[in-house]
Amino acid sequence: MKAYFISDLNIDEWIPPRDGFTNLGPFRKLLNKWLCPADIVFVAGNIGSDINNIYSVFAVLMENYGKIIYVTGNYEYRLTPDEKMRCMDTYKKLDKTNHFIDNLTKNYKTGIQLAQQINGNYTKINALTISGSMGYSDFSYAITKENKNIDEYVENWPKTCDGKTWKLNWSTDAKEIAKYENDKLINSIIPEETDILVSHYGPWQGINISQKSVDYDYGYLTIDGKPIFDRLKDGAIWHFGHVHDKVKREVQTKNGNILLLNNAIGCPGEIKSGLVKEDFILDI
Repeated sequence: MKAYFISDLNIDEWIPPRDGFTNLGPFRKLLNKWLCPADIVFVAGNIGSDINNIYSVFAVLMENYGKIIYVTGNYEYRLTPDEKMRCMDTYKKLDKTNHFIDNLTKNYKTGIQLAQQINGNYTKINALTISGSMGYSDFSYAITKENKNIDEYVENWPKTCDGKTWKLNWSTDAKEIAKYENDKLINSIIPEETDILVSHYGPWQGINISQKSVDYDYGYLTIDGKPIFDRLKDGAIWHFGHVHDKVKREVQTKNGNILLLNNAIGCPGEIKSGLVKEDFILDI
């Protein structure tokens, strides 16, 4: 079975949000530049924030793949100005988004759901075990590699795009939110069994930070990969996004070799590595 791995379409940066689910033409034209033929596609979050745009992306993915596995990213958690005006919270938005996706991608003749979200759980496809969840920045890179104080990041979080556009109704503490999301990610892994892990946030270990093409703060963008590496078996794949630099490399862990994949599309005008989309087609 051929699989294609992709993340960070950031569709709202490419196609302005609009009312209604009409005219897939611009979405087909854009996504056809990014997609590769395969049986299944794995999407590691940050499709977009606008529900109509997200719906249109899934409509195009349905035309190209027999199965879609995805996790949400921090963009999907963000409320648009209109959603804020209507007093929507993040979880209501996610429920609405998933409802649209489920209705769009269900084959009503067979009852099979063609798109499946992984959110702190695992699923089976053929003989493969696929685990995952979004995860969230734990600021560990800034603390470990740059000797920064975590309190600085926690205090600044409400001023970030996520802090200003998320409405969780249970916490505004970035450290608490990160623990909750990362516990879901870690606990989704079945030791000695998980073949593919999909998350939005990925490990700072194994990423060549010295060659980053975008000037951003890795303290906000990555997580400590060690607890996850310790649970993944030899030969597993960890597919992630959020960092807009493409990654395809093996890292050695105590259990063996793990293949890291990040095929982020990112935003218009960003410089990318020498990797091309065909590098992210794998036989699984």
